[in-house]
Formats: sequence, structure tokens, C-alpha cells
Amino acid sequence: MTDSIRDVICDVRHSADVDNYTNYQRKFLWAVAERLEAAGSASPCEPADEAILVARKWLSMTETEGGHLHYDDITKMAQALTYTQPPSGVPEWMQAISENLHTQDNRITADPLFVVFQKTLIVVAEGYDHDRIVWVDDEGHEADEVTESQLNALRSDIYGTCFMEDEIELGADEREEWRRFAIKEVDQFVTACFTEDGAEAYLKINGHNLNRPFIYVTSLFRNEEMKELRNWLLSTNATPPRPADGWISEVKAERQRQDQKWGGPSHDDQHRPETFAQLIEDYSGWARVMAGMGSLDKYRRRMIQVAALAGAAVEATDRALQRAANPPEQGGE
Repeated sequence: MTDSIRDVICDVRHSADVDNYTNYQRKFLWAVAERLEAAGSASPCEPADEAILVARKWLSMTETEGGHLHYDDITKMAQALTYTQPPSGVPEWMQAISENLHTQDNRITADPLFVVFQKTLIVVAEGYDHDRIVWVDDEGHEADEVTESQLNALRSDIYGTCFMEDEIELGADEREEWRRFAIKEVDQFVTACFTEDGAEAYLKINGHNLNRPFIYVTSLFRNEEMKELRNWLLSTNATPPRPADGWISEVKAERQRQDQKWGGPSHDDQHRPETFAQLIEDYSGWARVMAGMGSLDKYRRRMIQVAALAGAAVEATDRALQRAANPPEQGGE
């Protein structure tokens, strides 16, 4: 361990014992010291030296501000510490997640999380908000149309004993008791993944056990713990390797990905030319947004998707022209 790293560790740990730091700040300082110590156990590298400089500046700034930390400084320190030690021995599956994070469609969502939901039913107050009314027997079975009609007729009979009752018995010999409930359909959380591929893989394995599952994209906004984990995954493959033959291979790979996801020519041939034009316009718009935000990597990714969509449109048009030039023969008598 170099003397400079050792000095910073001592400074950080000393600052962590100052009384006027909040508990959160004290814990964060100890985490800083541990990360710097871990970096110092390996051969020093430029990112580690940069983290040390930020740490020293950070500590000196807190001294001039009465020992209180600024959120911006905490953020800068956390970002610097992310790169204090280059990742080593990262499993291939984790590298694959990292590459997917760099290349996937984030649906114009910052720090996206792909959440799997399913539809589930809950009992609610009838006079408040509900989707439908059901009758359920003692074993939890919902009444069929015939039984439901009988029960509703009994409940509507102002001269009968079951008028406006929510519990009614049916049958002569073996009487069944039915209960009336107001039901509302809601979205129930199932699981969450950093990548859309991860969410789709989960549905392939467990989707048959869920009721009308779907994937919803939300943001990790203000969830600093999850954002740091996602950023670490991104850092394990910070610069995705470019194919040897340039962007052409990336477009081909994107075309294959789109075909696998949507079904290939059988799916594309259902689209009208104006549909493809609209899709290309949408993705170009997202690319323009990414460019305006200064995110060239995401802009480039969108343009690869635009090129792949244009290729799909051209191929679908060629097939349509071929079908028009060679119409199927009409069967004779």
C-alpha cells in the first residue's frame, strides 16, 4: 500500500469519528476508507489516484463547511470510488448483463428497471370502485352464467326471503351457499430485472404460473442503492467491444435480435410501409433526444436500431413486390 493511500485512509477514518457528522455520513466515510484500502492492496492505478485526490479535496471542503458534507461531493466521491479498482475475474454471465445494459432499449427511461407484473383480483367495496360482481361458493368456485342468473333473480325478488342478500343458499338436497363479492383487477408485483432480456427469460420459465403477466419499465430515480449496483454492472464492461468489420455487423446482429423477439418475416409482412416509416421516425426521435442530452453511446445505439428497422422495411417491401409480380395461381375447375 502506498503512503498516499494510507494517509487518506487515516484521514477518512479520523473524520468518521467527528461528532458533528450524521450517522449516514459517518457510515459513508467508513465505506470510503474500506474501498480505498481495497484499492491500495493492489497495484496503484490512475483511477485510484484520482479517487485519492477527490477524497482529499472532499475532506478539506468538509472541514471548511463545519464538518457537513455536500450531496454533490458525496456523488463525486462515489463515482470516483466506482473505478478505484478495475474489476477482475468478472463472470461471463455478469459481463453479458453489462453488455446488455449498454445496448438494450431503455424506453427513454433513465436508470430503467424492468418489472414483471401479473393481474390479480381483490375484494373491494361495491359502492367505491370495482370491475365486476361475482358469486363464489364455499370452495372458492365462481358461479357460471346460469347459476349467476338464478342468484341475481333471487336477490332482486322484493317478495322473496333473499331480497338484497349477499349470502344465498341454492339446491334442494345438498344446499350450496353462495357469497356475493365486488371484485377489482389490480397489477401485482412479481419480480424485477435490470435488463428486458432478464425479464423475458423469467417469463419463459415461470410465465405459465402467472395470470396475464406483462413487463413494465420504471425508473430507479432516487433509489441510490439500486443505481449504484446498476452502475457497477455497467462498469464491468464500460466500453462494449466493436465488431471487427464495424457497424454493419452491429446492424445485422440487431436485425437478428429483432427477428428473434418479434417473429421475423411472418411478423414484418403484416406491417404496412407507413407503419415501418412511423417506427423509424419514432426511433430517430429517441436518438435525437439522446443526442440532445449528450449521450452519444445511446444515440449511436438508437441509430443502429434505425438502420436495422430500415433493413427490415426494405426486406418486407421486396417480398411484397415479389408476391405482386408472382401472384398465386387460381385453381381451375
